[in-house]
Amino acid sequence: MRVFAPGTKKDLLPLLPKLPLLDLHKIQDQESFEQWFDEQLDLVAQGIMIKNKGNSKVNPGYKWGHGTKILNLYLREIVLNSRYFKDSDTRRLSFFLYVPIDSKIMDRMRRLGFKLPFRRIKEIRTKDQFMHVQQLLGGAAAKAKAPRIWFDYVWGEIESGEV
Repeated sequence: MRVFAPGTKKDLLPLLPKLPLLDLHKIQDQESFEQWFDEQLDLVAQGIMIKNKGNSKVNPGYKWGHGTKILNLYLREIVLNSRYFKDSDTRRLSFFLYVPIDSKIMDRMRRLGFKLPFRRIKEIRTKDQFMHVQQLLGGAAAKAKAPRIWFDYVWGEIESGEV
C-alpha cells in the first residue's frame, strides 16, 4: 500500500468483501473465471483511482499492475487459505487463479531468461501484458501439474531445478 496516496486503503477495504464470491461456485473453466475477474478488477481499479489519478508511483499501471495484484492477493487468501469454499471448489478454483505480479516474480522471470515488456508493476498497462505473464507462469505450473498460484514465490526455483 506504500505506493498509493494516503487514504487508498480506506477506499479499497470496503470494496473487497462486496465482491460476488458466491459466483465463483458456478465457474467451471478459465474463460468464465477470466470474465468474472475482469469485472471485479474494474471495481478495484475504480477504488484505486479515487485518490491516485495523478500518482506517478501507481500510473499508468493502476489497473493491470496494482489492481490485479490486490485482487489476486485477496482471491488467493479467500480461495486457498479460508474455509469459504468446499475442498472440491477450492481444488477447481485454484487452477484458475492468477499469480500476483510483483518485483520478486519479475526478477525471477528475468533471471530465467524471460523477456518482460515492463520493469515495474506500474508499467503493466494492458491486459495483454498481464495475461502474457500469467501464460508463462501457467506453462511452468502445467509442467509440474500444479495450479499456477502455487508458484507465487517459488515457481522460478522449481522450474530451474534449484529446489
